[in-house]
Amino acid sequence: MIGFPFVIVTISFFTILILLTKKPRFTFDLIFAVLIFSIGFQHIYHILLINGVYTTFLPLRSGAYPLLFGPLLYLYFNFLSTESAKFKTIYLLQFLPFLLLLTVEGFLGDIPLNETPIFTTDPKFPLSNLIYLITIFLSVLLYSIILKYKIEKHKEYIINYFSNLSIWKNLSWIDWILGLYIVSNLLIPVLHIIYDDNSSFYFVILRGVILFLFVTGLSFFGIHQTIIFTHWKHFAPFTIESENISHIKSKELFTLEEKDSQKYKNSRLSENSISTMKIVIQTYMKNKKPFLDPDFTIEVMSNDLDISIHKLSQCLNAGMNMTFNSYVNEKRIEEIKLEIQKNKSEKLNFLNLAFSKGFNSKSTFNSTFKNITGLTPSQYQKQISSEN
Repeated sequence: MIGFPFVIVTISFFTILILLTKKPRFTFDLIFAVLIFSIGFQHIYHILLINGVYTTFLPLRSGAYPLLFGPLLYLYFNFLSTESAKFKTIYLLQFLPFLLLLTVEGFLGDIPLNETPIFTTDPKFPLSNLIYLITIFLSVLLYSIILKYKIEKHKEYIINYFSNLSIWKNLSWIDWILGLYIVSNLLIPVLHIIYDDNSSFYFVILRGVILFLFVTGLSFFGIHQTIIFTHWKHFAPFTIESENISHIKSKELFTLEEKDSQKYKNSRLSENSISTMKIVIQTYMKNKKPFLDPDFTIEVMSNDLDISIHKLSQCLNAGMNMTFNSYVNEKRIEEIKLEIQKNKSEKLNFLNLAFSKGFNSKSTFNSTFKNITGLTPSQYQKQISSEN
């Protein structure tokens, strides 16, 4: 237990060092570095206590640092999941609770340490435990709800953007970090207050373990996290080669009664527009086969067809009852099925076949194939062979 503060501070230091020397470095990396610093800095006080140093220096002794975690996690997620996000002055208002509690600690707190703490790992903060409990409880509760909502909205968005998903795109790792954030800064402190007696030391140990997992998980994923959205160059619009619509340019296909909007409720496509757009998309997918590229996104399709991302998403969702991700993966499975049928008597490397058709994950390929066909690839090949 005594080693936890040392480990947390050490991990925090090296994580910040890696982030500050990272290239390319983005705004969310800098926000993340501040988050890691706020976690590590408060543990310097624990290290001093362990070594018998009982400082009255408020920045070290403050118990307000958990009020920084929520706002910084929110800003980190916002800059990571939003294209071209810019810092706004209003964001600074989120740090007012931390500054307010820090000020109250300075004016009203019991600054001198009148007695040595019973446990060197259990610091004596300037104000009463109840004040910290209420303020931190409200902060953790508020930001947990906000972050969970934003994470779910992000997941809904990216299935209509990317053809291949990963933890670096859907940010599912933040769900686990959010759980550790709630446990370490909400559940454990509450239990600590309720059972503030001989069990105090055990809750300190438990919180130390959770905080260790919190900072270790944050550091590992934060260092590896890359930018989610990239800005593709605009390609030349895809030329439609169809007997029925070959004489029409893609951007002239749609006569909408309404203006473009990011929300479908303000920009409804007519049934005729959806039907025509479906033909355009199907022709594009059949002739160009862009889904063979594992990095294929709806932005690439939008640039190729010269149709807005929002209209394409609406056509897929409303006209085909599919997300972009599911539609593209279905096309990949169709190509794989054709290859299996052509080579039904040969022993195939299904993983290599999946990668050649645009998948970048074995688990995604297997689950998608099973969902569409009801069979595994090997079972499907056996069935095809037995039918002939």
